[in-house]
Amino acid sequence: MIREAKEEAGISIAKEDLVFANVTHSVTASGKEFIQFYFFCEKWSGEICNLESDRCYEMKFFPLSALPTNTTPYLLRALHLSLDGVVYDEFQES
Repeated sequence: MIREAKEEAGISIAKEDLVFANVTHSVTASGKEFIQFYFFCEKWSGEICNLESDRCYEMKFFPLSALPTNTTPYLLRALHLSLDGVVYDEFQES
């Protein structure tokens, strides 16, 4: 998480500022399996910027009540489960 935040968003996160939220075992419709770890972080240093513009159009903050319509289903699910305190999930795309 710390490395990815630096590489993709240009920010520095201290280990103690990460709070584990959820781990999800996902299986895509084609059968590929992934394990995703999600963390909450409310404190970082630096200005968030998009350092992977070839993979991501833009980075923005949104209120939970107004997330973009193109948010991936597995991410939406993990976000809501994390907010509900569910720390483990299994997700299979259909």
